[in-house]
Amino acid sequence: MHSSTCPISAPTNELVETARSPGLRTGIAFELKFELSLADVLRMKAWARRHLHTDPHGVDGCYRVTSVYCDTPSFDIYRRVAGYRGSKLRLRRYGDAPFVFLERKLRTGDQVRKRRVEVAPEELPLLASYMAGATPPAGWAATWFLDRALKKRFAPVCRVAYDRTAFFGMAGGQSVRLTIDENVIGVPARGWEAQPLSEGLELLSGSALLELKFQDSIPELFRELLPELPAQTARVSKYRRCIQMCGLAPAVSTPGAEPGKVLIDPQEP
Repeated sequence: MHSSTCPISAPTNELVETARSPGLRTGIAFELKFELSLADVLRMKAWARRHLHTDPHGVDGCYRVTSVYCDTPSFDIYRRVAGYRGSKLRLRRYGDAPFVFLERKLRTGDQVRKRRVEVAPEELPLLASYMAGATPPAGWAATWFLDRALKKRFAPVCRVAYDRTAFFGMAGGQSVRLTIDENVIGVPARGWEAQPLSEGLELLSGSALLELKFQDSIPELFRELLPELPAQTARVSKYRRCIQMCGLAPAVSTPGAEPGKVLIDPQEP
């Protein structure tokens, strides 16, 4: 079991536009993920503080994230079945914020597309009734999320939480973001709810995840950082690790999940 070191209090809902993830600003972005030893975390945070700004939605850029991941009854996302691979449907809550995001994330290589909508936590239990056939209010902002869940037979399967320290800035004329996720824990889901999670099974014992996020080709600022990072990108999935650690689905082979080289230009084949 592991407990959080980040504050559980919610960040303000008044988003600073340049602090937002590039994928949420434009709908599409690139993300490079690296697995760090805990010994490297402080060094990478020090680098980020010299070159970027700390995210205002937390204490010194740190806040707690809770994500509830959905899958089908036969775990088609986890098993990477055709039509499901690279896609995630999830609930996401920051600290104990009075709002929850319903999100869809699509990944093709290092390219990521995101769509999300904000709802109140008390709306989440209604999703179960809507999935059972009840009709949501006309014009409900999350109808697209519900339609996707119904079409693919999605339901919550696991809940993951971690401490995120985030940094943002502008580099090469584009919005960039660097995040470090620590103290990653997980438990089985308890339905359509996203209560903050403070204890659970350790999913990344002895390591952390760093992500570089940008809108176009990798900026010079991040190119200069690459020699300080592992030579290969990580293929670690918090969702998949939680499924495995909690024993929620049989182990499956993961073709194509080996570490990949870092592409200086994401358009490179």
